[in-house]
Amino acid sequence: MEGESRNIFCVIQGPLLTFGQGPNNSIEGFNAINTVIANVAQLERRRIKFVVCTWRSDEHLVAEAPFFPAPNILLESPYPLDVDHRFKHHYAVKQGVEFLKERYPVKSSDMVVKIRTDMKMPDSFWNWLMTDPVSPEKLLVSELYHPFYLGDFVFAGTCSVLDDYLSVITGSYPKLYHPGIAFDLGLKYFSLFDHRKRLTNPLVNRIAFSFFSGRLSATWEKFIDAKLVTLPVAIWNEILWRDKPMDGVIKPGYFHFTPGPYNHRSTNKESAGTYRYFVQAYREKLARLNYGNLTLYALSLLKGLWPLLENMPDAAVLALDYDDGSLAKYLASKGVNCTRMKVDPAAPRLETTLPVNTILFFGLIERIDDPKEFILQCKRLLPQGGRLIACISYHGLAKEFILRITGRKRTQLNRMSENGIKKFWTQEMATRLLQEQGFKVTGFKGRGRILYLWNTMILSAVAE
Repeated sequence: MEGESRNIFCVIQGPLLTFGQGPNNSIEGFNAINTVIANVAQLERRRIKFVVCTWRSDEHLVAEAPFFPAPNILLESPYPLDVDHRFKHHYAVKQGVEFLKERYPVKSSDMVVKIRTDMKMPDSFWNWLMTDPVSPEKLLVSELYHPFYLGDFVFAGTCSVLDDYLSVITGSYPKLYHPGIAFDLGLKYFSLFDHRKRLTNPLVNRIAFSFFSGRLSATWEKFIDAKLVTLPVAIWNEILWRDKPMDGVIKPGYFHFTPGPYNHRSTNKESAGTYRYFVQAYREKLARLNYGNLTLYALSLLKGLWPLLENMPDAAVLALDYDDGSLAKYLASKGVNCTRMKVDPAAPRLETTLPVNTILFFGLIERIDDPKEFILQCKRLLPQGGRLIACISYHGLAKEFILRITGRKRTQLNRMSENGIKKFWTQEMATRLLQEQGFKVTGFKGRGRILYLWNTMILSAVAE
């Protein structure tokens, strides 16, 4: 079909008030309405049928926007739990495609393009699409990285290809909240063509930490040749993301796991080097997913802590930590009366003049030489009946047994030393520690992994 014209349809997807990682980011967010209007004008001029898919929370912005003529707007806002709303975005795009097929005579061979609400597409992008550069069997993505990373800023394909892509992304398990979010999209799309690759958390983890980079890179390159195509670099650089050129925003290391776009043929040696870079950076940055700047550890804890904090509307929380305080900042941003105190594990001293009725700490007990004194300091700050929420790395008999029979005990001991952990704690040991210092333990919850192999335990207690 190369050289022939084909019908093009477009889904403009995303919030009208955008937040999160990206240029021109502020507390107030970036108002994308003018960007949407500019893209709509491009589409109207080319007579491309389109739909805008945004969130219900932006309904007031839609009503106030100076759209003329008024575009088709879907105010849909699914609420799945996922990192950076990736599943939500794809779900909304799928709704947009279904809307276009119901409203217009969209053929399976027609092209459907997804663009973002906060990205202004240049004339060169639409002119390039009009030349029909994408083979009918391929999916167009904005960028490709090693390994199995698809850039979803822009994606397009024939209606049948896009249906397949969106179906496998929104329908496969696990949903897009896995730590492997960076390559989750690529793995899911790959699984559509290789049914031996059933996507499971262990599989994604193995790929994330795999050292067989040469074989993995070769598999990825074959898949690219057969099923994927990227935007030309020149067009990519002209796209404005929140009014900033992409070549000034997406630079080497931006995503923390790649030295740059994979828009060229690389040798196996270069591919292996890229992947080694990925493994190193991924390990260093694994705790930095794009979810309010939360760490993976904090994100896992949040799921367990939220039900406790929701039931304590009058809580004045003192959050103790030793890192960057991302969890405390996130809780405060969500309306929790939370004050953060950074604690030095080598010499913990707790002093505050603020009224406190709840103390929350995480990652401290296992790093402190005298945990009894630390718990006593917590108790001195709390009134009688005050709440203590302790988040401690979990270690139990089942976990110890699994580590020994799998030969991973030595690895755990090495990581323990590297991370400054002084001691492993079981549920019984942590419960006894709190009870001996004058607390009554009222609840226990394990977080992360599977039953009895948890990463973390959360104990709630009351000062007696």
